[in-house]
Amino acid sequence: MPIRQHHPRLALFSLLLAGVLVGGCSQGVVQYQATPIPADVTELFRTLNSVESDTVWIFEQGGPFHEFDPSAYDSFVHYPAREEVQFVQVHQTLTLNHDLAKRESEWQLADLQAEVDVSVEILDRTIKHFKAQDKRVVVVGHSYGAFLLARYLALRGPEAADRYLLMAGRLDMQEEVVRGFLTGTAYYFPDAVTPTEVPGQDHPLFPPKTARELMEMRIAGATGHDRYTELLRGEDLQRVIYVYGTNDLNVGRLTDAEVAFLRSRGSTVIPIQDGDHTSMFEDPDAARTISDALNE
Repeated sequence: MPIRQHHPRLALFSLLLAGVLVGGCSQGVVQYQATPIPADVTELFRTLNSVESDTVWIFEQGGPFHEFDPSAYDSFVHYPAREEVQFVQVHQTLTLNHDLAKRESEWQLADLQAEVDVSVEILDRTIKHFKAQDKRVVVVGHSYGAFLLARYLALRGPEAADRYLLMAGRLDMQEEVVRGFLTGTAYYFPDAVTPTEVPGQDHPLFPPKTARELMEMRIAGATGHDRYTELLRGEDLQRVIYVYGTNDLNVGRLTDAEVAFLRSRGSTVIPIQDGDHTSMFEDPDAARTISDALNE
């Protein structure tokens, strides 16, 4: 399915990418080629339980990482629906293709965003696969997965799935953070507001040591690069639920402007007071509140 072209900057991105490819060929550089997507849609996700249900939850994990998060299903232990719905974990470009980092040094922003959009296409095919079975489809993204869902909504719109649950992400990540991740410099938010460069090797968000770790950081930076309050300004986001912790040190809490934007487009916004990056999983009251919102 073609990318929705109602955003001028998306058309500009396509032109820039074409320029990168043509320029690369003319200078003898190996042409960028996006990760191929298997034709068999069942290879694009893995099922995490054996429930037969009219509802499926499609989970976009955090990271991004090269491997599936083994704790994905267990993270939802406080959600009643976990035992009642079919639960699948969808591939992202890095879990599908472990060889991306081999040419990491050659990649520009356009290449990185094209790889992010491989993940967008994988998600779109997975959603449509289950909708073709008359399933109710709920797409859930946490951390990096929430950033990826914002990009999906900007490129494809919200019509394909029934509900979207974005947790612990951002719409307009501060530019210095994006630049840092694109160049291998990690940031965090010690007061949940102010982006601060990670102080040293002993911090959990230490700088990358390998090409794979750097590729993960750069893919994250490319996903958070665009201003999603701009790209989504024409969308009806009533199907979207956005959850954030007010004390999220990893990505910062949503700004007042981000919250106001989401509500202006019809989204349900759920702040977890004093919550951190994972409180939406660990706090049973928060899980119940989110579950109730999904059922409305």
